[in-house]
Amino acid sequence: MNGIYLALSEDVVLNKLRWRRDNQSAKQWRAVLEVLKVQGTALELDD
Repeated sequence: MNGIYLALSEDVVLNKLRWRRDNQSAKQWRAVLEVLKVQGTALELDD
């Protein structure tokens, strides 16, 4: 079965932070900053 899978921006940020924690990747950190910059106040940061 083929399909398209989409991730919420919040999930992307959390996963990239986990990956960065495990391997200290500067690339993952830059990606997190870009998501935060683009999404801004649209992110659900509560809970």
